[in-house]
Order: sequence, then C-alpha cells, then structure tokens
Amino acid sequence: MDRNLERSHWDPQNEIRESMDVIEHVRHRCEDQFRQSLFLDEAKKNLKERGEPCRGKVLEDEFASVKRRFIKSRLIEAGMERALYWGWPNIYTYTKSIGEQVLAASGVDYTIVRPAVVESSNEYPFPGWNEGINTSAPFIYMALKGQVQFPADHDVHLDIIPVDMVCSGMIAALAELVEGTHKPVYQFGQTDTNPCSIARYMELIGLYKRKKWQDGGDEGNRIMNAILARVEPMPLDKKAYQTHGAHALASAQRAVASLFDAAGVGPAASLFRPAAKALRKSADREDKIGEIMDLFLPFVAECDWIFSCANTRHAMDRMPPEERERFIWAPEKIEWRDWMFDVHIPGIERWASPLFEERLRREVKPLRNYENLVDLLDEMAERHDHRVALRFLDDEGLTRTTFVEWREMSATVAARLSSLGVQKGDRVMLSGDNRPAWPITYFGILRAGAVAVPVDPKLSAVQLANVIESAGAKVAIFGDEVEGAEEARARVAGLSVLNLDDMESDDRTLEPPEVDIDGDDLASLIYTSGTTGDPKGVMLTHGNLTSLLGAISPLFALSPTDGVLSVLPLHHTFEFSCGLLLPMSRGACINYIGEITSERLGEGFEKARVSGMVAVPALWQMLERRLVNQVKDKGPLAAKAFDLSLELNRMLGKQLGINAGKLFFAPVHDRLGGRIKYLISGGSALPKSTADTFAGLGLKLSEGYGLTEAAPVLTVAKASPRSRVGNVGKAIPGVEIKIANPDKNGIGEVLARGPNVMQGYFGNTEATKAVIDDDGWLHTGDLGKLDGRGRLVLSGRSKEVIVAANGENVYPDDVEELIGHPKHVEELSVLGLERGDTEVVACIAVPELDDDVPREVSHERAMRSLKDAFSKLPRHCQPAIVQLYDAELPKTATRKVKRSEVRKILERLTVASRPPASEGDAGTKSDAFAAVQHAVAALSGKDASAIDENMSLIADLGFDSLMSMELQVAIEARIGRKLDPEQLTRVETVGDVVRLVGEKPVRKTAMIERDEDTAYDIPPPLAAMAKSLLTKAQMGFYDKMMKPTVYGRAFIPHNRNTIVVSNHASHLDMGFVKYALGSYGSSIVGLAAADYFFEGKIKRTYFDQLTNLQAFDRKTNLRQALREASETIESGKTVLIFPEGTRSKDGQIHEFKATAGHLALTTRTDILPI
Repeated sequence: MDRNLERSHWDPQNEIRESMDVIEHVRHRCEDQFRQSLFLDEAKKNLKERGEPCRGKVLEDEFASVKRRFIKSRLIEAGMERALYWGWPNIYTYTKSIGEQVLAASGVDYTIVRPAVVESSNEYPFPGWNEGINTSAPFIYMALKGQVQFPADHDVHLDIIPVDMVCSGMIAALAELVEGTHKPVYQFGQTDTNPCSIARYMELIGLYKRKKWQDGGDEGNRIMNAILARVEPMPLDKKAYQTHGAHALASAQRAVASLFDAAGVGPAASLFRPAAKALRKSADREDKIGEIMDLFLPFVAECDWIFSCANTRHAMDRMPPEERERFIWAPEKIEWRDWMFDVHIPGIERWASPLFEERLRREVKPLRNYENLVDLLDEMAERHDHRVALRFLDDEGLTRTTFVEWREMSATVAARLSSLGVQKGDRVMLSGDNRPAWPITYFGILRAGAVAVPVDPKLSAVQLANVIESAGAKVAIFGDEVEGAEEARARVAGLSVLNLDDMESDDRTLEPPEVDIDGDDLASLIYTSGTTGDPKGVMLTHGNLTSLLGAISPLFALSPTDGVLSVLPLHHTFEFSCGLLLPMSRGACINYIGEITSERLGEGFEKARVSGMVAVPALWQMLERRLVNQVKDKGPLAAKAFDLSLELNRMLGKQLGINAGKLFFAPVHDRLGGRIKYLISGGSALPKSTADTFAGLGLKLSEGYGLTEAAPVLTVAKASPRSRVGNVGKAIPGVEIKIANPDKNGIGEVLARGPNVMQGYFGNTEATKAVIDDDGWLHTGDLGKLDGRGRLVLSGRSKEVIVAANGENVYPDDVEELIGHPKHVEELSVLGLERGDTEVVACIAVPELDDDVPREVSHERAMRSLKDAFSKLPRHCQPAIVQLYDAELPKTATRKVKRSEVRKILERLTVASRPPASEGDAGTKSDAFAAVQHAVAALSGKDASAIDENMSLIADLGFDSLMSMELQVAIEARIGRKLDPEQLTRVETVGDVVRLVGEKPVRKTAMIERDEDTAYDIPPPLAAMAKSLLTKAQMGFYDKMMKPTVYGRAFIPHNRNTIVVSNHASHLDMGFVKYALGSYGSSIVGLAAADYFFEGKIKRTYFDQLTNLQAFDRKTNLRQALREASETIESGKTVLIFPEGTRSKDGQIHEFKATAGHLALTTRTDILPI
C-alpha cells in the first residue's frame, strides 16, 4: 500500500484526542489487579536488591515509582509509534508540529520561528556565551575526554546557529508580525548558505583537542599529554556505528569479561576477577554513552535536512541600514574552523563542562532507612530465615544462631523484661563481652520498647552504680565476666539483675509486649565519659542509628554470602554500627572469637572465612606483627623477598591501579580465609607503616572518622591502591561537614550535621547546648581541614593543640604521623607540657624490648631512632622533652592512647627526674639518698622530708609495678646511667634503692646494630649493562616521543666541567637536560633530594646503581651534602642542579636557593644555564 498520505488523514485535534485516550487507557490498565500485584513484586525486588526496607512508607514510595516508570515507558512507546508514522524522528518534533498546526488554525495573527541547533553566541553578550547543556555539548565533552567513535555521517549536515543570531531573528520576525507583513514561518540556520557536515565538526573537535594537549593542556604530565593529543574522535556512518560503535564495544567487553571470569581461578583470580569487573563497568559506561548518541542519531547519521532561511534574510534586508547594524545575523559569514576553535569549544569548556563534571560527580545517596531497629531485625528474619546470622568460636568449633532464632530469642528477652515491669522508655543496662547473647539481648531490650544502656564490662562496681543511677536503669543484664556486678547491685536499691547468658533461649510460651516504636524513640544511651563523676550519656534514637545504616550501606558492598569478624567491644558505637548493624542489614554472618590475641584473630579469619572486620589501629598493628613475624621466621631471604613484593604491589597500585596482592601473597590471603573484601580502621589515626603493609599485601583497609555523638560515623575514605594515610575521606551520604574558623592553613574545628547526630546528653541540657548549636551543627572538638576534593584531613583535638613559643600551632596527631613508626620503638605519644608561661612539645616512647638485648641497649637504640625521626620534623614540631617508658601506654577499650593519662605519667617522670637545686654527683650515699628521696617523693605525692630509708615502697608508699618502673626511669635520668631492672625488682625499702644507686656501676658492653636502609646489591657488570640500556631507552624516548628543539649547543664548553642549572617544572626535566647536552651530558651527575629519591630500599637501589643521581640531604645534614657535592665537582664531573630547590608546580621560575652559587664560588666552577 502506498504510504503517501492525503492531507485529510492528518488532524491535529484528532491527534490530541487520541493521545489523551492513550494516556487514559495506560493509566486505567495500571489499576488491573494483576498489574498491581506485579508492581508490588517489582517494588519489593528492587528494595531487596538495594538493601532497603520492604515495608511502610519506603514500600509505598517504591510502588508508586514502579507504577510511574510503567506509565512512562508505555507512553513513550505509543508516542514514538505515532511520531514515526507521521514522519517525525521523535516525540518532541511530533508534539511541536501539533502545537504549530493548532496555532495556525486558531485564527489569530501568528508567526512561527524555527531555530536550528542553538549553540554558543558569536558576539553578544560576548563570544562563546551559552547556558546549560546544549545539543553539541555532549559530543564535544566526550571527545575531549577520550571518546573515539561517534555517529557522524559525511553526507549529513548539522544545522548550527549561534544564540545571538537566534535572538536577532526573533526580534525581526516579531517586528514584521507587528507591522502585519509577517510570513508564517521564519527558519534560523545556515545549511542553505554555509553548510558544514557533522563529520567536519568532529574533525575540528579532534584538531582542537590535539592542539590543546600538545600545548600542555591543564594536567602538566607531558607523557599523558602526548598520548591524549593522538587520540582523536572518529566519525562513523550509521552502519559502521551499529557494527562497532558504543553498544557493540560494550558487548565485546562483556564477552572478554566472561573469559576473564573463567580464567580467574586460584592465584590468577586476583588479576582476572578485578579486570573482569572493570570491563563490565566499562561496558555499562559504553552503553550509557550509546544511549546518549542514539538520541542524536537522526540528526547526525540519518537525515540531511536543509532549511531555507529566505524569510529571515528578507526581513533583515528590509531594515534601514542603521537599524540593520544593530542586528547580529550573518550565518553565511561564519568561518567554522575559527568559530569552533575560538568561540564554541572554549565556550563549552567554560560553561557546559562544569555541569557535566557535576553530574558525573554525583554523590552517593543514602538508602532509605527503616522506621526502627526492631523492624530491621524482623525483616532480616523474613528475608533470610534460617541463614546463619551469629557464630561464636569456642574450643569445639563455631556455634550457630540463625536470623529467625535471633528474632525469637529477642522476643523472649522482651517478654522477660516486660514481666519485670519494664515499659516503653525505661532504661536497661547491658554489659558483657562480645558473643551472640549480646545482640540477642540488645534487640530484646528494644522490642520491649526500652532503651539499652551498653557499658564496658571492665568498669568497677562504683562506676557501674554511677551509670545505673545516672540513667535511672530499672534492670541490669550482666555477663559473668562483669566483676563489679554484685557490688553494683548492692549499691543500687530496687535494681533487678539478669544473667546475660540466660538470655540466649527461646521460650514460645512467653508473649512479648505490643509496643509502637518510631524513629524518634531512644534506642541507646551511651556513656562516653565521667563514669566516676558526673556521667554524660549520649542519646541515640532509632532514627539516628537507622539513618547511619542507610548512609554507610552503599559504601560497603556486603551480601548474605559474606561474614565479618566482630572484635571491638560491642558497647563501643563504632563496632555496634559497623560490626553489628551493617552486616546484619545485608544478611551477612557475624562471628565472635572471645579473647582477642593475634593467634585467636588468625584462627577466626581461617575458620570463619570472613570477608570483613572493623578494628582500631592497635588491632591492625597486632595482625601486621603476626603476619610479618611469620615471614621473618622463614629466614632473611624470605623477608627480603616479602619486602620487595610489598613495595612492588604498592607501586602497581599507585601507578596503574592494579592490586596483585592475592598473586604475590596467596599464602597470607589463604591464612585470612581468602575472602577479605573490606577492612575498616577507626578510633584513631592509622600508622603509615601499617597502612603501607596492608596496601602492599593487597588488603583493602578503609579509614573512617566519627564520634559517639554521631552514632558514630561521619566520614569514610574508601580503600584503594592510591589511598593516602591520614585522609579520612568525604562525609558519608546525608551528612554535612564544615570547618569552623579556619586558620591560614585551613585548619579549624570540624563541625558536622546530619540525621545521625545525637539528640543530646541525657538530662544535661547545658552540656548539649555546648556541643550542638542552634543550626544543628555538632561541634566535634576535633581539628582538621578539607582538601581540594572535599576530603577531611584531621590534625588532632582542639584541646590537644600545642602552641609553640614562636606562636605556631603544633598538632600532636600530625607530628605522630610524620614520625611514623621508628625502628626499635613499640609505641609513642606526642603531647604538650606546660613549662612556665609556654608549652613545649613532649614525646613519651616505649622501647622495643628483646630478651636477647640488654635494657641499656634497647633504650639507646630506641633513643637513636627517635632522634633520627625528630631531625626530619619541622623545627617547631621537634619534641623538647623525650622520655622512654618501659610499660604499655594507657589506652581506652578501643586501644586508643589516653593522652590525659599519658600526660600525668610524663609530668610525674619529668618532676621526679629533675635534680634538686643542691644536688651534685650522686656517687655518695648521701647524694644517692637525696636523688632517691626526691624521686620517691615526686612519684608518691609525699613531701620529700617525710621520706626515710626504712620506708617500705609497697606498704608505706603504695608503689605498684608501674610506679617502680617510673622510679627507675626518674633515677636513671638523675644519675646519668642505667640501673639493673632485675636488682630493682628485688628492693623493698627506700634504703635498698639508695644502696643500689650508690653502688659503683659495672659497665656492660653490647653490640648495637646499625639501622640500615641500604640498597640491594646488583653485580657491577649487570648494573652497567642495565644502566646503558636504560640510558638508550631514555634518549630514544625523548628523541622520538618528546621531539624537543635544542638551541645553543655551540656554547657548551666541552673542554671542562661545569655546574649545569635549569628551572624545574617536571620529573622529565633531567632527561631533557641530558638530551640537550648531547655527549657532554652522558655522564652528568644530578643532585637529587635524598628524602625523596633515595627513601626505601627499592628507590635507593634504582637511583643509586642504575642512574647518575647523587643523594643530596637538603634537610638534616646540609653541610655534609655540600661537601660531598663539592668533591664530585672537583673530581671533574659535570653536575646538574635545580636551583629552586624543588619542582615548580605552576611552571613559573621561583626564588633560587644558595646551593648553586655556593658550589660555584667554593669550587671555582662555571655555571652553564639551560
């Protein structure tokens, strides 16, 4: 049948009526019973896949969303069918044509203006102005970012018109309408006078891109710029695009990903599985790109429309000359190369590209949260039924508790509490070590409508009673390990006490109470401080905890096949939220192991085959030591291979984003169960050495930040091979972070706001107002700054900032991070001590003790390592007081050092070590007594005159083992020599100590090993050959790839050596200098920063033995470095110096340091500038 239609077949009013009928029909079909059931099933399926609640308002909203999508898809399908039939490429042009014809038939005076593709202005308000994302912007943006294939037929012309010409045309058309001389339609375009094919546009974009990256772009990396300059867009006709365009490429990538999956077996899985995942992600991206390009297909590869702009030109020609000059209309005069290079593409980069970047940076959104935590447990029991939820590792293996059993036993707990008179809002204390009974009991408390008060089982009876009275708890549930339970019960009248282990039972004869719980009801009351004075309880609601859960769930891809190891105390909110609620909400299994030791940890990882764990730095360090010691036990060769592999995997991760950990360290991964997916560190700063070890092993270790008042997470830095230690990441979805009153370095107090922030402190309005302001911002008391990407970098507690004598702020956490983990030092803490009107930086460190090494040697080598580390610090950060301490530093339950208690120890030791005004040599008995008397008095808090030789250290002065150790440290500092710790442990009275001090010291000698960071030895012939090959490859790269132009080689003095100086803007500069000098530069020696190029065995080996770089210590030993450089010059070598002292990041020449001038003057050697 002939498809040519009679005019009578088309009626715009009829089209409107029929379209409205289609809309009504689709909406009516939505109400069919089977369709409603289908929508409900799809809504539940979507929510389950995302891990969101399948109940309440969340389910209602998802049901409505599914229904809307159905209506939209059906209407699009019907609209496209009608549009294509009537000859339009899409619904937009179809509906616009209906509107135009309705207007034409209305009887009113009208005119229609039809601009083509409206793009950047040619002149007004200035060249390149545009607003929003226009038609060509996606193609230009994708091409500049590296997309290669585009649908762009050489025979299709894209009708582009600048926006200022459209404005002029509209005014001209309106003038003729007012005058009454108007035409029905005015076209604004250029294809009838100055056509340009879409393929030509793509060629111009490619040329612009080439020029941009050849000129250096905005990245500064010359190698990458050279590569990007050679990747240009390729125009394809429709057939070629469908054969090997974006969708075809996506299909090919998925096919290769399937092959990688099949090959990813055993150790190879660590390479092939991530590669397969990356390919699938890339395939999804290509499909999205294809969907965008499909929208433009009719205009760029199918239809070659030519529109006549004769009516517009006629209107312009009718104007008086003086009026015509005011109108911008000359599409026939546009020179497309100039317009694209100088107007349009720069305009797109300025106005449209930031909008694309913003859309691509779209932050992760939080999941919709449960109404309350009881709903969470109920839904997990419904979804996962008899899947194992909780396990405990005992001597007989792993116990098992399913999700259904968890729910039923919690219901029994609720019933028992109800029978004791517990009602909604009442407080119930919960204390015990980690085991399945703990979460079972916690959710039982909530099901009863009560508020759980989790506390540390190590609290004394007085502390327990203090918290019970502060919280007004009616019932306490204690584990047998809570030693103060009985005494606390006796101290609090009317308190009912239950045993924690009795809660792990299911009694169906007991009915739990029916209690309505909403998000504003309190769930936990957590005491963070003041358990011996005025307790301060943090009020966390069900909504606080469920909103936090919704925020962190998208960040960690856990599933029902995963398991986690729960090792931190459950009364700590970090473990409770991330180690209990998070895995529970994803249907994962939670494993408890009892006593936390390195052996127990290893056993837990192996037997439970877990995929994640939440811990504090101290536990990660414990696990690190266990793994490293197992390697050391295999001998020095294995240890060196281990270190080399760690360094290599870290380098692969940083440079290429590749994690080969499972390939290099398969036995380590196997010992950890072989399924590790996520590890989270929080509570305090993670030491760089520990982070580097885990990164080298290929174990993803994320850092988080928060506090109990925020339930407790505020930021998370997702683990990646390129992660930086100390950066705690961006705010979690739904949470805002800002810095209050930042100083010149951007450091100020960290403020946070979000649905997870507490309601306040229980019964303490004044304390609440002190930390939560009227705008809802939580004042954390922590100091930090936000980097350029909005990531939080912490500097310490505001109360812990040390104000140095020169006015500089010193942040203890930053100093500890800079110090790192020195050799022969077990742990250390940096803090401020008041000295008169000023505050000084102090450090207390615990030496690494070894039974085979005398204590004197341990102290000496620890002090030497510390001094070496301190010498690399900025001067105002270097500790003025350094004290060694032979016991573990006091810590919280989460293994975080208690600086307040460390300060007391350090102050005692400092005072006790200070010599009396009259003290001389402590070699006589009287002098020895004076030294001991002063130290004992300072440590015991007694007056020195009250101390006599007959006093018992234990009975009269209350000395314990720690005080005895502090006494030894204090006396040693006073007399200037070490005491025998074994003899000191046998003393009983002050007189015994005096006699020990008065004895003539017997000098012990011991070999103190030298801390070495030496390079690996490469045989000289092999090193020479490798060096020659590297030099040839380097010069070939510069000659063939960089293609530099060299001027002035005639001025090179080949008859003598010189000091070559050059500005420094790139790591490629030395190679450029060497290339420019030709044969004169073949043996040139470059002075390179020792702290950058020669740090670590791998770097030192490479730069020491395979290059002509000479280490130059620019920080700690400048005089020695200058002497060595002078010797090199005087030996006849030509030396290269970058006189600015460091690389210029902005490409500008900066102030020269004195090094080059000093060497030129002292060695009387000419300078050769380049």
